[in-house]
Amino acid sequence: MITSIKTLILKDFIDISISKDLSILGDGADEERHAAWMNIMSEYYEACEQTDFIVRLKLVREIELLNLHFKIIEVIGSIMQDHYYSEGAKLLRDLYPQYQFTKESTLMDLQGVSTREIANKVKYDRIVNQLSKIDSKTANNKVQTDTQKYMQFTKRIANINKHNGVRYDLTMTVLEFAVLEHQLMEHIEHMNEHGR
Repeated sequence: MITSIKTLILKDFIDISISKDLSILGDGADEERHAAWMNIMSEYYEACEQTDFIVRLKLVREIELLNLHFKIIEVIGSIMQDHYYSEGAKLLRDLYPQYQFTKESTLMDLQGVSTREIANKVKYDRIVNQLSKIDSKTANNKVQTDTQKYMQFTKRIANINKHNGVRYDLTMTVLEFAVLEHQLMEHIEHMNEHGR
């Protein structure tokens, strides 16, 4: 499975960006493909130095991790309320080392954990609010058809080719594209600063 912009070719990157078909990345479970795509997007935006997108990806990852954390606490906590489960107790001790989670203390420890989970819920709400602020900035952008999205990539490649005086095509890697795109953006900013 492809997990990096170093090996993903631009054509496949564009196809996934438009169609959302992660099977293009190769064999693997849906969760693995999703994780690979998140990594690819993170690498791409870092290479382009597009900080808004990097921040957005980090917030989405934090939300996913907190959702997983909440599910673990919910499932194991509900099991442990009815029956003591040593593996569940070990996992809860790993998450909350200040509690014992013995047969005798489990119910009291679960109450303590539920109090501590309030802080995680506040953190979750804060992250969701940050993400919605970022998304609201981009929500005003016009919704594009697949053809328009493809044309946008094509125009960017044409501008990169014009700037560099060479012919790049869809067979370059996403890493190459991101670096070239960043160089082009720096050139445009430089030209704008100097009024040219």
